[in-house]
Amino acid sequence: MIFAATDDPAVNSAVAAAAVARQILVAAVDHQERGNFTTPAILRRGELTIAVSTGGKSPALARNIRDQLAKRYGSEYDEALTILGAVREKLLTASDNTAYNKKILNDLAASELAKLLKRRRYQEVDRLLTNLLGPGYTTTELGVQSKDRP
Repeated sequence: MIFAATDDPAVNSAVAAAAVARQILVAAVDHQERGNFTTPAILRRGELTIAVSTGGKSPALARNIRDQLAKRYGSEYDEALTILGAVREKLLTASDNTAYNKKILNDLAASELAKLLKRRRYQEVDRLLTNLLGPGYTTTELGVQSKDRP
């Protein structure tokens, strides 16, 4: 994999052409159409990955959108994903009812979970989990207690 990213457009063009001729993946940062792949602007929150791509048309716009998303999706989404993963794992081992599991996981994903985590309202998180899933689904019982939790 090659990134043609020098400050000389002629060098970038030559590198891209040589790589394409040899069937090597190349991204030409100054002229995306000369390469055969582009790289998205990436936002990571733990295992949550959000990628924004403009197909090489405007990396600046992709970065701008990524930065806007970063304000919307904070570290609480990593914590929410950890909880959702633990719930999913427990549901899959406890129940064969795929439709029920799907509904519960969709309801939990659409809930106020991330907002509660952002505000560090851990008792309310446990109450939400118990109301949706029943006994045995607190963060402690799932083994996903927050480091920030008192």
